[in-house]
Amino acid sequence: MEKMINFDFKDIDFKGGIIRYDSYYLTLEEDMLAVDYPHGFFIDAGWYQDLFKIYVIRDYAWDIPENVYEAHNEKEFYEKLLEAIEFTCEEYPKYKANMCL
Repeated sequence: MEKMINFDFKDIDFKGGIIRYDSYYLTLEEDMLAVDYPHGFFIDAGWYQDLFKIYVIRDYAWDIPENVYEAHNEKEFYEKLLEAIEFTCEEYPKYKANMCL
């Protein structure tokens, strides 16, 4: 039997990001979350073999992500997700006024 986990993203402030995929219940083999931001940015999170990974991508350039976060448990995943949101909103000041609420 595959391990099922429950993630609830409703209490997270995505600062203007639009959730386009959110798997509330998932096995550890499935994608978990995708959040779109203006100007071609998005956050993609999932389980990759033995850890969670969160990618900050711009203009669908998967081969050169803006940042990658790794977490080994659910608590660390939430912390890294918040870091990814902040990175997306603050790393690029020229977009900040239009990007994050």
